[in-house]
Amino acid sequence: MKKFPFTYAILLAAMFLFNFSCEDHVVPEEPEEPEVIMPAIQTPGVTVENSATNLYRLKVKFTNLGNTPITEHGVVYSIEPDNGNQNFTNTPTIANSKTSFPTAPTLNDEMYNITELDLSNAKQLYYRAYAIYGKNQVVYGEVLVYDPKLAIIEALFDLPLTKPYVVGYGIQDLGKTPVKEYGMAYSYRTQPNGNINAFPTKANNFTVAPASPAMVIGLGQVTLPISDNSVLEIYARTYIEYQNGVIKYGNSILHAK
Repeated sequence: MKKFPFTYAILLAAMFLFNFSCEDHVVPEEPEEPEVIMPAIQTPGVTVENSATNLYRLKVKFTNLGNTPITEHGVVYSIEPDNGNQNFTNTPTIANSKTSFPTAPTLNDEMYNITELDLSNAKQLYYRAYAIYGKNQVVYGEVLVYDPKLAIIEALFDLPLTKPYVVGYGIQDLGKTPVKEYGMAYSYRTQPNGNINAFPTKANNFTVAPASPAMVIGLGQVTLPISDNSVLEIYARTYIEYQNGVIKYGNSILHAK
């Protein structure tokens, strides 16, 4: 049997290892991280729990919970004093004052937290909902403004599409500014291509509440004077007209179609 020199054997082994090292190796791909869907949040209007004890209901509504954990949610706010002091912001963030809600977020529910706010010397309250999610990312709802000197009347319950067009409302705060009248502004259409305003004003249609201008905390209703027996779509919200000529509309807009 022919013997190979030792050095020749070493050379063959080295060539074998070199060829093996040059073969293509499949490197496993790292799994792609799923696309982050951020939560979507709205700011419902503040309501008065007890003005005598400075208690208010601040609210949050999630229209999408996203796909990452929500670690905190609530309402941020900033108070504008009535003495002209500029130490406030009309776009509050989590760096300003906030109230965090203890309950877990739920979808399409108006969650609230009763918060003590001293608005005795306030001109306006700026507030909006917030949520912290993922890696300390923050999403905000729209900024709303509350004037403690003005009354709060909001539309309630469902809108009918047939006669009688009875709409409910709730008087939540009487305010401190003299009221001339209050009632319901509405817009509707009876034809598919008819014009309609999703944010109705007195310029569209309105009816004065029977009890106006007297106000008592509690519920009331108005009947919209629509002559048609049925409508295809309708929007409605409350309005308050003050003796100084200022008109304020409710945050709650009812809609039916």
